[in-house]
Amino acid sequence: MRIDTRELVERARQGAAAAFSRLVEAFERPVYALALQKLGHPEDAQDVAQDAFLEAFRTLDRLEDPEAFPGWIRRIALSFSYQRLRRRQRRPEAPAGTLEEIAAGPLPEIDARELPSLVLRAISRVPEAYQLPLMLRYLEQMTPQHIGEELEMNASTVRVTLHRGSQLLRRHFEDVMRERER
Repeated sequence: MRIDTRELVERARQGAAAAFSRLVEAFERPVYALALQKLGHPEDAQDVAQDAFLEAFRTLDRLEDPEAFPGWIRRIALSFSYQRLRRRQRRPEAPAGTLEEIAAGPLPEIDARELPSLVLRAISRVPEAYQLPLMLRYLEQMTPQHIGEELEMNASTVRVTLHRGSQLLRRHFEDVMRERER
């Protein structure tokens, strides 16, 4: 299927959603393939392709030559791929927080599938300011450094927040465990 890229870009700039949809249809496979080649994970490649097309739609008016769209969308996808690779390199593979820390010792016999919901129930009981950092620490296994990057907070502030939040979380986790036993 041959498309007139110039015409579709011009129509998309004028607000024709169908024209932009045709551009996506025409270029989604090569953009996905490029992201997959760089990232090696289909889910990440799909996310990058989607983000690239969203960015292209948002900034379409900045594209000087409509016929340059194929190379432009690939450059956007490459940029997002490299950003994702940099984030991966910053995130250590070692676990950041253990659930044993919450329980202040060995965990009682709990089905592993049930544990995240118990932790979430306990997290929902701490003040809101602590909830997201605690979820990222204990459920997503992020380090304080990475949590700081994600939440745009200083890492030392994150450490203090996690320390105080973990103290509260321990109490609430014990309550949740007692309620579970009833």
